[in-house]
Amino acid sequence: MSQKNDKKEGKNLKRDLLALGLVAVVFVMQFFVIRFGIFGNEGPDPDEMTYKEKTQYASKNGLTNGPRKEDAEMTKADLALMMYRTAVPADQDEEASAKSEYTDGNGAAFKDVDEGDLSKDVKEAAYWCALHSVLYPVREGRFGAEDTVKVQDAVCTLARLAGYEKVTFSKPEEDPPEITDTKKASEYARDDIEEMEKTGVLKEFGSEIGPLENVTFGKMTDAAIRMRNALDADKKREADDYDPIPGLYGLKDVFKKTTKDFEGTWSMYVKCFDTGETLVIGNKQMVSASLIKLYVAGAYFDEIKKGKLEENAGSKDDLHLMISESNNSAWEDLEKYMTGGSVSAGWAKVNSFAKAGGYDQTERHVQSKTEAGTANYTSVRDVGKVLDKLYYGKYVSKEASRRILGYMLEQVHVNKIPAGIPDGVKIANKTGELEGQEHDSAIVWTKNCTYALVIMTEGVNRAQIGYKNVADLSEAVYIYMTQ
Repeated sequence: MSQKNDKKEGKNLKRDLLALGLVAVVFVMQFFVIRFGIFGNEGPDPDEMTYKEKTQYASKNGLTNGPRKEDAEMTKADLALMMYRTAVPADQDEEASAKSEYTDGNGAAFKDVDEGDLSKDVKEAAYWCALHSVLYPVREGRFGAEDTVKVQDAVCTLARLAGYEKVTFSKPEEDPPEITDTKKASEYARDDIEEMEKTGVLKEFGSEIGPLENVTFGKMTDAAIRMRNALDADKKREADDYDPIPGLYGLKDVFKKTTKDFEGTWSMYVKCFDTGETLVIGNKQMVSASLIKLYVAGAYFDEIKKGKLEENAGSKDDLHLMISESNNSAWEDLEKYMTGGSVSAGWAKVNSFAKAGGYDQTERHVQSKTEAGTANYTSVRDVGKVLDKLYYGKYVSKEASRRILGYMLEQVHVNKIPAGIPDGVKIANKTGELEGQEHDSAIVWTKNCTYALVIMTEGVNRAQIGYKNVADLSEAVYIYMTQ
């Protein structure tokens, strides 16, 4: 009996040891899965890794150009490579390189990199970042490959990558200032730091870090790993439907091809709010026609915000009619109401508002299109700025932006930009036209992205053809933005 019990206990011991061994194996596998993501498709968890382990992981997975010390300061060439590999996994590098010819509309920005003594993979990375407006110094045309990375460079770059790849947590970003304007660049980076901290990508940076401080490999690899995990998760959720928004650089050719046989002079502004990228072609000051009414609306709300004007039923109706129907009588009545009946004082209010808002090519001079005298002026860039602020709720105030956009959504003149957009697509627009001028401005909401489009012309002598030409260009932009 005792021998049987001994055998039984021996079997139980072997079973327990085997079970314990399996538990240990599972634990070890989980450890490596969590830390290094070597099993399955799950990315590593940076919270479970030291800075040294993060940099080792980044090196082994091609995010950096060889091994780096975690406390070493990054260079912009290193940052370019890390952003490239974060967005384009290593197994796609060969295919991506095959498509690259190192020449495009951003060639001037890439020139210094192309001529620099850099390895091919770093050049490829910098080129890709320039092409897709991801790397902050490259887009601004001041790469300085050996320069150390500042927090503002890193944060702006991460924000652009998030927008370009359509990561769910990303928010539309405004165009960053020139990197030589350190004060504005710091303020811009501070805003992005606060926003991106909410997503966890900047967890290791800390809210007190200064925008002009240098970035170490440890902190940057942490952010890159978190970003890569977010990209992977977003792509898996999108599955076969995942399609990053195309860079706007290709719209230059679309514009040139579409307008080559159009009469007159054409200019265009496009901004993709999902990526923050902006393209301006042929910007110049032109007769504004009724586009000036966007600035009149802004001046009106500015007076209310300052407490100098109270809205009543009449002014509210005038505003509505001026925007949704482009009614000239309502426009004139609204300006008179702003100043107690003085026409010239109304012009001064609009000009003052435009100057304060940085709309440098906008001027208010005549009462209406029927009055002789100096014309009103604006440009696609200035109108684009208005649309940008309307979209972000910053045109005077959130309420002012909501009201103006609401009236634009009720626009009755839809034979230009809206005519080139398929039925069912949400669009808010404000037109302008005079003899020789055919203008339109709009915000278009699509499943792929939301974008602003401003088209202005001069020397278009046949109105009906002008309408159709604007619609044709609008259609070409829509197809490009949703392809």
